Amino acid sequence: MKCLSVVSARTEAYLKLSLIPLLLGLTACASSNNDDDPTACDSGEKASDSYCVEYIPGGAMAEQVGKNTFTLHIDKRADNTPATGLTVDLAPVMHMVGGMNHATPDEDCIESATIAGDYLCTIYYVMASEMNGVAMGDWELTAVIGSESVSFSPKVMMTMGDTVMAKLKGVSDLIPGMIGMPDESRTYYLFKDGMVSTDSFGLFIAARESMMSFPAVYLSQTFNNGTAYELMVAGIVVDISTDGGATWLAATDEGKGHWRINGLGLTAGVANTLQVRLTVNGEAKTLDGSGVAQDYQTFTVTP
Repeated sequence: MKCLSVVSARTEAYLKLSLIPLLLGLTACASSNNDDDPTACDSGEKASDSYCVEYIPGGAMAEQVGKNTFTLHIDKRADNTPATGLTVDLAPVMHMVGGMNHATPDEDCIESATIAGDYLCTIYYVMASEMNGVAMGDWELTAVIGSESVSFSPKVMMTMGDTVMAKLKGVSDLIPGMIGMPDESRTYYLFKDGMVSTDSFGLFIAARESMMSFPAVYLSQTFNNGTAYELMVAGIVVDISTDGGATWLAATDEGKGHWRINGLGLTAGVANTLQVRLTVNGEAKTLDGSGVAQDYQTFTVTP
């Protein structure tokens, strides 16, 4: 069966209501729409044994590095009714051109309280599919529904303008290196979490356990559990400065890796510079993992 870029009847209805854009950057192999087979999935949906799954983008742009939200609409193949009460997990993998694979942070999916069969999902991409015209690899986004799964192939674009992601590294906080390589500093990923206002800025923070595991950073989280690299988060502080590090304001822990700072007093309509500092278990994370390197990252944000 040939792979085509398709738009389902449901997505077309969203488009007519101007709720979401065309499926930019998403290529799907659609199941045949066979009127003689009541279990066949519609064009634009992916089929597992029990379900028809449709990917509905959440914004006007194609998927980009940083935070992305989208909806998975799931119907039961047996009777074409919305599938409710499911647990839907995400398993994203970047298949890099050089042959290596890696994952990216995600928050899996939450069932909609208003639209039956809709599951609202969040993912934080750490890498674009291509950079400056050079292919980096292909993203495979798998939705796992119990023992079944379907996969999509989003094209993730680079971002322009404001900072959407920055990284800091552990000093004595290490993880295993790749095969044949020495231990390396744990990388912490700081993502801009939603829109910025003149008053408020949010972050989502994740950390690398391995190339295939990027859990959120929050109090009592344990990384690399049961190994020599185990780290339990007994204390975490996120500080933000608007004046080049002269003064620091403490962000509020909103749970599960989300942090927010209010009372910033940023200037609307122009690029503002923020410094973000991360301390875990008393250790300030730095740019390169050395104890003498800069211990903050810089974000450019435009309210």
